Amino acid sequence: MKQNFNLLFVIIVSVCITGELYAQNSHGIDYRANRYDFTLRMKDSVLIDCTKFIPEEKRPAKGWPVIMFCHGFSESKETEVPDAMDQAQFGYYTFVYTMRGQGHSGGLSNLISTVEMNDLLQVLDYIKQDTSADSSCIAIFGASQGGIIPFMAVCNGARVSMVMSDLASPEFASSWIENGSIKITFFFSINYDSSVVRYTDDVQNLRRWALSKENDKWDSLAYFLSRGRDYLDKVPLCKIPVLITNAWQDKYFNAAGMIKAAKMLKVPFMAYFGAVDGHGADTSYDENSFLSVYDNAWEEYWLNNFDPSMADSIKYQYASSHYPSVNNNWSFSHYTSKDWPPANLAPLTLYFHPAGKLLDIPNKTLNDTAGFWNDLIDTSFTMQQAINTSFRGEFFNKRFSKNTLVFETDPLTNDYQLIGAPKIRLFYSSTADVCQYNVQIWEVKPGSETRFVTRINYTDRNYKPGAIKDQIVEGAAYSHLFQQGNKIRIVFTNLDTQPADSFLTTNPYVLPILKKSYNTIYMGQSYPSFIEFPVIGSSSGITMENDTIKEFRLYQNYPNPFYSSTDIRFSLDKPAHVGLKVYNTRGKKVATILNSDMLAGTHNVTFDILHRKLSGGEYLYEIKVGDTIKRMKMFLLK
Repeated sequence: MKQNFNLLFVIIVSVCITGELYAQNSHGIDYRANRYDFTLRMKDSVLIDCTKFIPEEKRPAKGWPVIMFCHGFSESKETEVPDAMDQAQFGYYTFVYTMRGQGHSGGLSNLISTVEMNDLLQVLDYIKQDTSADSSCIAIFGASQGGIIPFMAVCNGARVSMVMSDLASPEFASSWIENGSIKITFFFSINYDSSVVRYTDDVQNLRRWALSKENDKWDSLAYFLSRGRDYLDKVPLCKIPVLITNAWQDKYFNAAGMIKAAKMLKVPFMAYFGAVDGHGADTSYDENSFLSVYDNAWEEYWLNNFDPSMADSIKYQYASSHYPSVNNNWSFSHYTSKDWPPANLAPLTLYFHPAGKLLDIPNKTLNDTAGFWNDLIDTSFTMQQAINTSFRGEFFNKRFSKNTLVFETDPLTNDYQLIGAPKIRLFYSSTADVCQYNVQIWEVKPGSETRFVTRINYTDRNYKPGAIKDQIVEGAAYSHLFQQGNKIRIVFTNLDTQPADSFLTTNPYVLPILKKSYNTIYMGQSYPSFIEFPVIGSSSGITMENDTIKEFRLYQNYPNPFYSSTDIRFSLDKPAHVGLKVYNTRGKKVATILNSDMLAGTHNVTFDILHRKLSGGEYLYEIKVGDTIKRMKMFLLK
């Protein structure tokens, strides 16, 4: 899942020829390390291809501290050899091996499961028995498959000093088929040629089920894929310090899995969510530089007892994407938080309205709907054929057509920082027994510049045609700053592709449904479909709407959070009597700010806590105009 670089192969060959590595470590000491290539026989007789580097200097009394590197799926130990060589020069015993069914190791891959975890445990047993290694000082580094398996091992009792798990999730298998939708990256992972990965019969069955149009095959996939792979329930048993780094934009695994895991850990840990290079995520020079220091500090502390302040560091680091784009990537800003989620989040709820409007109040009419076709032109068209075309070209376009349904806000009146997973409440119906709603979230600048932010995917595989159903669906965890003056655009589509995706290219994020149908979204008073973002900024503040539903607007107080006073702004479309009150979270009124007739226009009132005995925390301010009430959150700091 990571990229290979041919340049590194030349280095590997030269080391194999000389058998030694000469370098200078950061302390100015010349180390010489020998490379040893060999195989280990597993309990089931499968031979695992291994390499270790051992410094040739005088062995410390307890042996050399150990670093093991684990490779990504479809790769081999050679991907990690350069890192192992580099670390050996600093006085480490380093170890790499190729997981079964890949590279020159024997056996068959069971697609990142307890089978591969048991191999890792046996490799650890070998290292601990090697007199050159300090069995009490072992670290494991890895990304993707190489991050999943070590974390799985320590959640199942493996004893090492620490683990660094990158681009991984303890519910990665379920993440591949979230909300009934099969990610194309799952198919990437089970579709390698046998010269790259050799699969068990069980994995071959997973591939066959993923391609099928039949519901019973989906049921088999959903049941068997997570077995022996997901291990979120084991995370509380972990007794080993863990460093977590995840990309918001990971095309394989939802970062929500590691967010859940971090909250369950009872051991020292640190977690980063943001711009991590890999799995199709945007990169950032500043974030990459931070991660380099972050990783090194963690390693030095747990292996060399260096920089004791690391143990008291802030648990969560995260980065939010935002405009401007740089080299076709988002810019990122860095944040920290002692807890997760960060404080002061409130829901920004946006309702779907006719004519493509996205507003912060429900639609008052009864029966408004909108819809789009899942246009399968050729009913004999198969998923394998679609995959073979990379979902493009004349052959594909004559058989399947992409359709979209677009909703958009007016320009935002505030900045809104999304932190967490957006979710949608969807009232829907379809003409087929399987229906799919792919929801793309975009930010639109004045003019024509638009950029993709994140998505929510949902496939109902047990649908009764014609029924109106109600479903709440959570999307991929993310952090993004929507900027004042820009718009939020929501796109429903039957084929979740986007232009300029250098990772997926023309492939969709999830496999489409190859059944012709018309999919309806309900957005009337009885069935108010909406999308909700957890944000710092406001639960309202969208410039609104058409004249039939304009009455008044309530905006986020400023500043928020506040210490001694804050301003509350609202606007009226016509003269009205206005009541403005403040309540604590138990519903007790703590202040009446306004109770009078007001002229049309925009008004600012100040809420001053002087002479009020209020404790710090969350409060609600409520405005009542006629029979209509709106409430928003604000936060008092003490």
